[in-house]
Amino acid sequence: MNPEKLTRDVCAVCAQVFEDCLLYDVTPNKQTLRLLQNECLPVKSLPTTYNLQLYHCAILQLHGMRLLDSIADLQMCSKCWSALTKKTPVLPKDVIANFQYYGISELPDEVKEAILMASPFEVMLVALCHATVITHHYQSKPL
Repeated sequence: MNPEKLTRDVCAVCAQVFEDCLLYDVTPNKQTLRLLQNECLPVKSLPTTYNLQLYHCAILQLHGMRLLDSIADLQMCSKCWSALTKKTPVLPKDVIANFQYYGISELPDEVKEAILMASPFEVMLVALCHATVITHHYQSKPL
């Protein structure tokens, strides 16, 4: 059995888990990083776990990043890689910058504790509300 098939890692762009051998190491450029921004997010919710300014305010999953304090390769799945490395890059639909970033590490401690103590029913209610907000954002985008 190939050990690479057993190792899993995360796509820095969509935060999905893949077998390590299915991820590409991509050196980000300014154009790619600008695509991965979301100017609608409140400043207080932006990630502080990596150097946001250095990465041009791109919303990324830190577990898919090689370095947090300097520009380095990002791990990308095949869908994100193919969309972002085209001659004219486009934003993949399921990237976390597309209103799928939760800012969990930026939540106040009492909110984190409330989420951990919530019942499955309460978590489902919050998830349904969040899905409604995401649907609203998709519908409000200009054509």
